[in-house]
Amino acid sequence: MQQVMFAWLVVDVLHEAPARVGTAQMVGTLPAVVFLLAGGALADRFERRNTMVFTHLAGGVTALALVGMLLADRLGFGLVLVYAFAWGTLHAIHLPARDAMLFDVGKRALSRAVPGTTLVQFGGQAAGNLLVGAATWLGAPVVLGMQSLLVLSGAGVVSKLPRSQLTTDGVHRHPLREVRDGVRIVFASTRLRSLTLLISLNGIFFIGPYFVLVPILLRDVYGGGVGELSILMMMFPLGTITASTALLWLGRVPHRGRVHFAGQLLGSLCLLGISTTPSFPTLLGLSFVWGLGGGAFLNMGRTLFLESAPESHRGRKKASAKRWTPDLDPT
Repeated sequence: MQQVMFAWLVVDVLHEAPARVGTAQMVGTLPAVVFLLAGGALADRFERRNTMVFTHLAGGVTALALVGMLLADRLGFGLVLVYAFAWGTLHAIHLPARDAMLFDVGKRALSRAVPGTTLVQFGGQAAGNLLVGAATWLGAPVVLGMQSLLVLSGAGVVSKLPRSQLTTDGVHRHPLREVRDGVRIVFASTRLRSLTLLISLNGIFFIGPYFVLVPILLRDVYGGGVGELSILMMMFPLGTITASTALLWLGRVPHRGRVHFAGQLLGSLCLLGISTTPSFPTLLGLSFVWGLGGGAFLNMGRTLFLESAPESHRGRKKASAKRWTPDLDPT
């Protein structure tokens, strides 16, 4: 819901130019550059379940504050930027705790836990994208209120997860040192370094076009509104759901690195096809196929990263973990 509502507010409600749409999306993702590493340190030091409960509660309140701005007719580009930065910061804190919790819960069958989690995640995303289409009849404040209630209710669901099995040897290390050690480990491993590079390029060349150019393309070329935008943005997660279901059915996938790269290549071809401004049904089909590639890329990337990260630094609270060398990197 957040993805579609935010794009619609900037593109259709505020009628901002493409440069400002890009700025708004950049502000929303900028906190990840700073706070994802800090969020990883928090996931090592604090109970991950409590961190996730906090981010759900804070996210719900943030969305509710935006509802108040809309009802008071005080929504402007500056407030949208503040909202985007706040939401991005909470997401950057939430994501490392969530992925570390994923390993805690599903470590005995990681090759099935990752696509299973992705299946549920993108199933919810597809449903949320479709639900935002109701803004055509209900209006933005009502739909944002629904989003706020859903995020708040997530705190109750997260609170039922098992407590993290954190261990410590009694030595407290500085968080910046933990961040530095994590960066060192990534760049010391050929596999982790390659995965990080591919994921970073995916953010630059794929996530940007998807969240910035696609809504503008729909408005300026196809003349669509929030209803069409919700359908279009639903197609990508539907493709990801399909790919995740196939991977879940297959179980352990051989040559996971090749599948990871093939997913990126398929997305490139779909983006090239979208650049030709095809008919709207074809655009929907290309978005679905793009989601298939995204599902392969996301699932294989998460699985490879979790498998390749050393046990001492995989979301565990070990203040003075044993020294790790890239020779221990599994192949």
